[in-house]
Amino acid sequence: MKLISYFLISISALVSTPDFGEWELKKSESDIHIYTRDVAESALKEFKATTIFKNVSIDEVFEQVYKAPYYNEDWEFSTSYVIQELSSDDERYFYYSEQLPWPIKNRDVVTKLVLEEQSPDKIVLSIKAMPEGITPKAKTIRIQDLKGSWLIEKHPSGIKATQQIYMDPGGSVPAFIVNSLIVKGPLKTFTTLKKSLKQ
Repeated sequence: MKLISYFLISISALVSTPDFGEWELKKSESDIHIYTRDVAESALKEFKATTIFKNVSIDEVFEQVYKAPYYNEDWEFSTSYVIQELSSDDERYFYYSEQLPWPIKNRDVVTKLVLEEQSPDKIVLSIKAMPEGITPKAKTIRIQDLKGSWLIEKHPSGIKATQQIYMDPGGSVPAFIVNSLIVKGPLKTFTTLKKSLKQ
């Protein structure tokens, strides 16, 4: 499951709170809509991406979000892996790494996805960084601060999926550069999902 790019992946609240700014639409492409908003006491923005999948079941969308190959010695950049020894029925640990152009150091992240709610009409997954989940890699910055959620729910037009993420990539990358790239990750995520679900 190649669902994370530039670590603009991702628990943020599903509704606005006084600590957040208003959502602002930043990109709409192929029925994928990506919004960003300010976060209190941070120069980095949070994103929310949404789309509607047609002619599929809620379980089919959930399966695409929740599955990935198991981590192994032949791991590759830009691919998500389940860390086998930490996985369980209602929670999974994922490892992801991104090879970035010089002089920016590579980044990697371990995230814990927890199935918080599952019903015939709605599935909620929380996401948070687990920096100690796997041995750090040489010459790579491990992301420490990431939190977010997936909401998959029935909609009159199909199955609506919403991914919401706040992340600090660490290191010395200026906030304005991180914010300028924030739509690329979720756009890739949802484009990949659409292809996997034959949309």
